[in-house]
Amino acid sequence: MNQKQSIEKYEELILHCLKFGGDSSDGKITKTKLAKLVYLSDFLFFYENSKPISGMVYKKIDHGPVPYEFFQLYEEMQEKGVISCELKGSAQLTSLVEDNIPSKYLSKEEIQTIEKVCLEWKDVNTKEIENFTHNQLPYKISYEKDVVPYELITQLDLKDVFRRG
Repeated sequence: MNQKQSIEKYEELILHCLKFGGDSSDGKITKTKLAKLVYLSDFLFFYENSKPISGMVYKKIDHGPVPYEFFQLYEEMQEKGVISCELKGSAQLTSLVEDNIPSKYLSKEEIQTIEKVCLEWKDVNTKEIENFTHNQLPYKISYEKDVVPYELITQLDLKDVFRRG
C-alpha cells in the first residue's frame, strides 16, 4: 500500500470511529475522544492480529497518543465537507456530514474491531477515555514526542487493551 492509500485508509478509520462512536443523541464526538477511538482501534487490531489497521506512527503528546497526520487530515476532512466541527467551550465537537462511508481499504474484520472499540466507549466522556489510554503501558513508558510502539500493547491483558472495566 502506497502513502496515499495509507492516508486514505486512515481517513476511513477516522470516519468509522465517528460513525460508531458518536454520541447516541446527536452523533457528535470531541476531537480528542475521536483520536482516542482511532488509537484504541488500531492498537486492538494489532493486539489481535499482529498488524495495525493504519500503520500510522503514534506519538506521545499531551492528549495523545496520536499520529501527527491526524491533525492535518482532520482539517482536510473539514475543508472537503466530509466532517463538521463546532466549538462548544474548549471542546471541538465533530460529526459526520453523511453516514454513508465507503470502505475502499478497510476489511470487514477491521471495521468490526472499530465498531467493538467504539461501542465500548460510546457514552463515556473524553476525560475517562484519555485517562484510560494514558495509563496504558505503551503511553506510560514512552518519552514525550517519541513513538508509542504498537508492540508494547501485547504486554497487556486483553481487558486492558480497550475495555473500561
